[in-house]
Amino acid sequence: MQIEEHIKTMLPLLNEKQKRLFLASMSKEYGVRNVCRVSGCSAHTVIKGKRELENGETVGRIRSKGGGRKKLEEEYPELLNWIEKIVADETYGNPENPLVWTTKSLRKIQETILSKHEVYLSFKSVGTLLKKLGYSLQSNRKMLQMGESHPDRNAQFEYINTTVRDFINESQPVISVDTKKKELIGNYANKGQEYRKSKTPRQVYDHDFPVGKMLKVSPYGIYVMNDNTAFVNLGTSRDTGEFAVASICRWWDIIGKHSFPNAHKLLINCDCGGSNGYKRRLWKTELQQFANRSGLTLYITHFPPGTSKWNKVEHKLFCYISKNWAGKPLVDIETVVNLISNTTTKTDLKVVCVPDNTEYLTGIKVSDELFEAVNISKIPPHGEWNYIISPFEKTREQATMKTMLTQRCVLSPLEDADFDELIPLFTNAEVRKYLGGVRPTDEVLTGLRNSIQSAREYPFTLRLSNENALIGYAVIAPHHNPEDMELSYMFLPKFWGCGYASETVKALIDFCRSELNLTRIVAETQAANIRSCALLEKLGFRQEDSFIRFNAKQSLYVFE
Repeated sequence: MQIEEHIKTMLPLLNEKQKRLFLASMSKEYGVRNVCRVSGCSAHTVIKGKRELENGETVGRIRSKGGGRKKLEEEYPELLNWIEKIVADETYGNPENPLVWTTKSLRKIQETILSKHEVYLSFKSVGTLLKKLGYSLQSNRKMLQMGESHPDRNAQFEYINTTVRDFINESQPVISVDTKKKELIGNYANKGQEYRKSKTPRQVYDHDFPVGKMLKVSPYGIYVMNDNTAFVNLGTSRDTGEFAVASICRWWDIIGKHSFPNAHKLLINCDCGGSNGYKRRLWKTELQQFANRSGLTLYITHFPPGTSKWNKVEHKLFCYISKNWAGKPLVDIETVVNLISNTTTKTDLKVVCVPDNTEYLTGIKVSDELFEAVNISKIPPHGEWNYIISPFEKTREQATMKTMLTQRCVLSPLEDADFDELIPLFTNAEVRKYLGGVRPTDEVLTGLRNSIQSAREYPFTLRLSNENALIGYAVIAPHHNPEDMELSYMFLPKFWGCGYASETVKALIDFCRSELNLTRIVAETQAANIRSCALLEKLGFRQEDSFIRFNAKQSLYVFE
């Protein structure tokens, strides 16, 4: 009874060799016959164990070398060649490449081997052998361009890359834009899979045939290369040039102008076709309106024909949106907005999505007269792909001559009642030291009246906000080079060194950009006026040129 309990307890815990050695050791006390009867093992097994104990073969392999079933390749040496020939007729790609792929299923290959060679092997074994041969399951990859590629394709890529790098280095915004494919709204099947309880798939319509008026959405994506953020304008109307620019406008108003408060230009990367194609007149006229409203100089670069997949928005935004809503029916607008807004990546992509219910009309024709009015500058050698759209300078009637407040000062549009107070400023020798000297009173009055009446001059008086005391005068007017607008200012000596110049000139720069849509402001001062030069450089002006004018060396500073 004791031997039976002992053997039955130990045997399940031992491997084959350990069983032989254990039973052999037990047979010394209880005999081979009794051990075989209790364990159910043959006498040959026990005797083999005794021999291993006597020879000291207690460690090493459990079975003799060469035991077990032979590998399929060893049993059928031609098996790999059979499989290679079967899939050869169905193989794509260059056979010299290290990776090829097949369209035949594993079970079809299994059946072919069985019928042709009368050899049975499991479909899993077929998969293992295909992997040894270098095959794998692969989907299509869009890599081949329709037609011949443009001879300047690489040069355009290099130009885009250089321009993007320069803009980012200057902290100016760079966006990549495009429209994602239209999506059906409703309980329709959506490609992909999602985790659910077993055998409880989501129920959707069996067809996506039109039922009444089917709603489709056009997600217009804007990917910001500077900070890995994105904006999606979810259009429910048509994908037109007007819709494309409206999407960029909404991004700028909601996010862009807050993320880039010092921006004066914007680089837009887009495809050469579609609603933002380089041949679209409506696209360019709408961009002109956006430039006028925002004051931004727009730099547009188009990818060459057939290279839309190189557009950053495709593989930095759209592919992740598709992954995020894979297998989920887009039942309503709110669902789409939430799915897009919750799209994230390992690189911490942040996406904002807003619906756009505006009705955009198709078939809008842009007249030659309207198109020729676009302030466009083409960049050679491919001006059709690369161009600049600049905002138009506002006229005096269009600009809002408003009173501006700073922390300590008030900037007010010049009025006739201010003339008497300004005469001491224009006739002060210390003030006019670097401005051509003291001017006669009648000349001062004439100049001030002309400034008020001029359509291109914007004069302001500068006062302290707490006591209304006049501290200076400033004017924005055409420079000696009439293409430029110049910012000029004067302050009474007792207010020098108090920071009023820095405070008020900042406000005037903002006025030039927001109200006059100026992207370039110049300021000319004598090189000997060291304090004025230092102020301009402190405010972000850079010296562009120096020359002799009025018998003195002048420095021309530019703010862009």
